[in-house]
Amino acid sequence: GWTGARRRFTSFPRRRSSALWRMRVGLAAYVAVPLLLALVFPRCPAVFLLSCLIAAFGLLGAVGSDFNIVGMHNHAWPWRDLLRCVSEFVLGLAMFRLHASGRLTTIFSRDRVALGLGAAILAIVLTNAGEVFAMLLFPALVLSLSLNRGRVAALLSTPIPYFLGEISYSLYLVTDPFRWPAVAI
Repeated sequence: GWTGARRRFTSFPRRRSSALWRMRVGLAAYVAVPLLLALVFPRCPAVFLLSCLIAAFGLLGAVGSDFNIVGMHNHAWPWRDLLRCVSEFVLGLAMFRLHASGRLTTIFSRDRVALGLGAAILAIVLTNAGEVFAMLLFPALVLSLSLNRGRVAALLSTPIPYFLGEISYSLYLVTDPFRWPAVAI
């Protein structure tokens, strides 16, 4: 009956890479998306800022105690992956809202903002200061790059970065088989 169906939906199989596990977490994310849209898009700035703060703290709560994401996928608590994805989604929605509103676009369109955000992310990753802090800066970097029409945009429009952008999703699709050998090295 209903109890058995509910137990089958909410209990997760031992093998976290199974299609059933991914479908269950995905379904939970799709149920949450309309709620997230309602939180991020109201006209009230307080609700918008509160949503962004909750998403930032959600991202902090989704990573390990060392603030890094290594080994996050397919771990014993699958809702942590969902929390991370939902938090990143809300921050992305917030950047879209800023872009669409026209507020702060003059600040984010400057070359020095894009270069500063990129340098900060690079410094965080190279010093191993905690990848979550770089993840919190990525939405702002994407906003800055989407608004930039200066030298940074000209540099990223040259043939090599453009080609890498065209094939980046294809590269992402083939990284999974190399994940465990890379960890072992």
